[in-house]
Amino acid sequence: MTNKGKMRLLISWLVGISAAFLLFWLGFSVADELNLRTYVDWEETRITYVDTHYGNVDEDDGETTPLGFWITVMSIIIATRIGMSVYYGNLSGKFGLYGNLELLLVIAFVSLWALLSSLLDIFFGDEVAFFSTSSNWFYNSLKILVACGCGYLWYLSQEKLGDSQRTQK
Repeated sequence: MTNKGKMRLLISWLVGISAAFLLFWLGFSVADELNLRTYVDWEETRITYVDTHYGNVDEDDGETTPLGFWITVMSIIIATRIGMSVYYGNLSGKFGLYGNLELLLVIAFVSLWALLSSLLDIFFGDEVAFFSTSSNWFYNSLKILVACGCGYLWYLSQEKLGDSQRTQK
């Protein structure tokens, strides 16, 4: 790799990382201004996992809501594409139509999961929003079902997309 290529790689990484932090800040600021919860603070430290064999204890002070997770994932995806665009010198970032369609499907199904999970949080209310410590088995089952359903739909769409890609060649 030439010095020019190394400099372009360094600049693309710096631009991508800077874009990620800017998008994190922008996404969480907008959500905060709209009074949307992105993080649930438990106001106390809770032990979430104890490994008696090795003596490990995990403690948490809260959890990210589906909206917070969605903002994080979207920020990383967009920042990655910005960095790739800087490196390759064009907007496509050396992604073909198939790659762009795959990325669009990931965005669509992560968005669907976040929307459905947020609706579950709204429907069941704040008293069971702490799914990792909640004893509400029905709520927990619905959250798992939504995640598995979105993952399975994404898998089916990838299979269909892969089949259409193979038949075109």
